[in-house]
Amino acid sequence: MSEDAVRAAIAVVAAIDDDAIRATVRDAGGSAALAEKLVARKADMARRL
Repeated sequence: MSEDAVRAAIAVVAAIDDDAIRATVRDAGGSAALAEKLVARKADMARRL
């Protein structure tokens, strides 16, 4: 993946609302811990932009 493609992908992920991530994980049968891990990962990716 090119640097520009990585930045574009991160921008897409960063635009997802945290509550939407939590709801999706919950609706798919995932744990609250998994949802929080994904929200934290999103924040980490956004900081790298």
